[in-house]
Formats: sequence, structure tokens, C-alpha cells
Amino acid sequence: MKKHLLIFSFVFAFVLSSKSQVSNIHLSFGESGVVYHDTTEFTQLVSFNFWIKNTGNIPLESAIEINLINDISPSDVHWLGEFADSDTLLNPGDSIFITCWDYIGSQAFVGGDNIVVIWPSATSPFPITSDEYTGTIFVRNNTSLQNLLKENDFNIYPNPITEKSVLSNQNNKEITSLIIYDILGKIIYKEENTMFENIEIKKKDFNKGIYFVEIISGESKTIKKIIIK
Repeated sequence: MKKHLLIFSFVFAFVLSSKSQVSNIHLSFGESGVVYHDTTEFTQLVSFNFWIKNTGNIPLESAIEINLINDISPSDVHWLGEFADSDTLLNPGDSIFITCWDYIGSQAFVGGDNIVVIWPSATSPFPITSDEYTGTIFVRNNTSLQNLLKENDFNIYPNPITEKSVLSNQNNKEITSLIIYDILGKIIYKEENTMFENIEIKKKDFNKGIYFVEIISGESKTIKKIIIK
């Protein structure tokens, strides 16, 4: 059993010309912090929910970028997406509610691991070092499927996707079911009984952002993360 630290951070693009104005943009997580289920299954998606509040005195006129860092590989920053209010303007005192997802996969986790979620207690506008530990997520073994596909059984290339990409079969395994989720965990594409060995993914069919591709072959499955540029 291992203990992992998942560290949340966020940044935003500065669109203001005055340095003094920039210094007045302050963002912080809401009082409830990052909310998540205390148990998840290996090879499943896990959701994180939280409020981001503009505690400064001028509007934020750009999207907020959410990142996640795993302490096992600190240089490997997981981009969870960009989020903005409907009018792309977050006024002083206003908050935006964000739900984002990540994949508990075999590259970093195994059944029985514990995940500790951390986020900065404040930012102004950059993270302050004092962190708050909020508890753990227990990763239990997945019992719904008999086997897990190996990481190299299927490949998606190129990824990120700028025009089109091909989901290719590396070990003569047929794709019996394909499901694509957006960053909010919503199913946006589903194909069952495909029996294909290769599937083309086109940029024109998706909005810019992060997606999760769930591939099922017989009684086995895997999930791949893709980025649409």
C-alpha cells in the first residue's frame, strides 16, 4: 500500500496592463475546499468539486486553469482544464463552481493505495506554501471486470490532437465498446459492439479541452486521456 499526495493549483492569464492592478487579483478556494468521495475503484474516474472565489477588488477577465501534481512524479503536472464563468468575468466577491475529473490508472496507482488531497489555503495571486490536508481517498480493487488491458494494448497518436488521431490496436485486441467522457464526466460519445481494431478521432467533432477515452475489449478495459488542441 502506498500513500500518494495530489496537490491542486490554479493559474490564470493576466489580461491587465498595470502591475498594480494585477496585484489586486486574489483567488482562493471556497470554505468547503476540495470535495471528493473517500473511496474509488482502481481504473475509474474520480471527481473533485470546489468553489473558486475572487477575493480581490477587480474583476478577473480570463479563464482559470486547474492543475494537479502527483508527488510520485512532481514534474508530471496533470492539466485538468480551463474554467470560466458564463460571461468570462468573475467579479469581486463572486465564485465559480468547478467539477473536474482525473483517472486512477495503473501508471501511478494500485488497489489498496491511499490518496491525500492537498490544496493551497490561499493564493495572492500565486499559491502560498501553507497547505491543508483534507483526508484520504482509498483506492480499492476493481471487481466489475475480470482483467485490465495493458497500457500498451492500445495507443492514441498523436496526442494532443490538432487535426485527427488514431486509436490503434497494438496486440490484436478488438475494441468491443468505446466511451468518451468530457472533463465534467459527461458521456459525449458511445459506441458499442464496434469490433474495430482502429478508430479515428477527429478534432472537428469535439470542443477544445480534455477528454477520457474508455476502451473495453471483451472483459477487459482501460482509460486513456486525450487533449484536443
